[in-house]
Amino acid sequence: MRRVHPTGDEVASVGIRKLKAGLSQFVQRAGRGDVVLVTDRGRPIAMLAPLPPGLRVVDDLRRAGWLDWAGGKPSAAPVAVAHSTPDVAGAVVEGRSR
Repeated sequence: MRRVHPTGDEVASVGIRKLKAGLSQFVQRAGRGDVVLVTDRGRPIAMLAPLPPGLRVVDDLRRAGWLDWAGGKPSAAPVAVAHSTPDVAGAVVEGRSR
């Protein structure tokens, strides 16, 4: 069945069983810019689409050499906080009152 996305582009349609059997193929299509409509018994239930440009910023910065990130959790330098109480609970209470 021919389906059309709100943008006017034609959309590929795939049943959920076929999607499960060839998931990597459909993910690759979406990565190339295609929109894939997922159906269950002919009824649309989901859409597989490429990421919007705003979500690709990290990859763009990494390719441009502006960012070095291996994909793990970022680490930050420890920050020294001055407080007058020797225990953690007292420091938290003191910090909240500022």
